[in-house]
Amino acid sequence: MRGCKPVPDHRNALRVVVLASVLSLSCFACTKSDETFGIHFDNIEVRQLTTSLAVSASHDVDFSSEARRALRAGVPLRIEVELTFRKVGSFMDLERAALTYEVRYLPLSRHYQLTELDGAGTTTTYSRLRYLLTDLADVRFRLALPEKAGRYDVRLRSHINRKGMPGPMQLPMLFAPTWKHDSGWVSSEVNLEGEIG
Repeated sequence: MRGCKPVPDHRNALRVVVLASVLSLSCFACTKSDETFGIHFDNIEVRQLTTSLAVSASHDVDFSSEARRALRAGVPLRIEVELTFRKVGSFMDLERAALTYEVRYLPLSRHYQLTELDGAGTTTTYSRLRYLLTDLADVRFRLALPEKAGRYDVRLRSHINRKGMPGPMQLPMLFAPTWKHDSGWVSSEVNLEGEIG
């Protein structure tokens, strides 16, 4: 009939809105499921030895899916573990130390390689990434004993070093949440007593 306008069917629009909501929630769930990645420290222990301090910590590293894809694509990942040692209440470090590790994927053998870039520069090969990360979990430092007894603060931080990444990846890594592999500074206080030095 002329002059009759079709009545808009709002049910189709409602279906589109519902479908878009479900898709956005499922995408949100996908991103949330990847939030278990990151770097964390647990059980920081400081032991006073005869001539030094032994610092050990559990170093939990879990790469995001994007970092794992980059690794399999041939991009090495450098993990830097930093330590500072200072008297409680002071802003001046008595000692600073760092350990740098490089993780690589070997596509021909489908193995992973961990190289300690400091010290002896030892390289170990693993059949699975989880075995490599298990070995990486044990971090140890040796520090000189301070001259005086008192309360001291040991601070640890671990992160993927962006400077070791290819140039085109460095800027996007600043903003992408899936590249946030940084423990932040974690501190542990130790009370040193008796004769020191």
